[in-house]
Amino acid sequence: MIRTARYAFLFCCFFLSVISDSWAGEVTDEEAQAIAVREIPGDIIHRDRAIRNNALFYKFDIQNSDGIVMKVEIEAATGAVVDVDILKLGENGVLPASRLTMRQADEIAQAHVKEISFGNRAPKTLESEYKLRNRKLVYVFKIKRSFEMYNVTIDANTGEIVSTAEAID
Repeated sequence: MIRTARYAFLFCCFFLSVISDSWAGEVTDEEAQAIAVREIPGDIIHRDRAIRNNALFYKFDIQNSDGIVMKVEIEAATGAVVDVDILKLGENGVLPASRLTMRQADEIAQAHVKEISFGNRAPKTLESEYKLRNRKLVYVFKIKRSFEMYNVTIDANTGEIVSTAEAID
């Protein structure tokens, strides 16, 4: 019993030393906080750390002057902002501004439709919306090319294609 406890203790010490060594040289809490406030200006109302896939992430909840609360997640190894979520809208319920303009997002969506569809006609945007979906700001486009229709959703902050579906009209 004592021998098992000793091995368990030594294993825990080894494991903790490996984890702490792998995190050496990463972004500090203060540096991550500065990155988060640069990304979303405002007051930090909550901070947290999380470990996923043996990687450390800093999470900050930031409230801006309009009362909007957003979560900013930063990868400790690189200092990169990996996620921005809206946790709470302000009192007036207005969505915050995004990094991409509607036009930039539309160009991304049309280029995507051009890649995945057939035909020689240029894609044409029929409808566009700026909305909150699953706590993320997105642009949703209805795009027609030849005889095909697509609904394309673009992340308003990163420009990534969130989803594409063939529209049935």
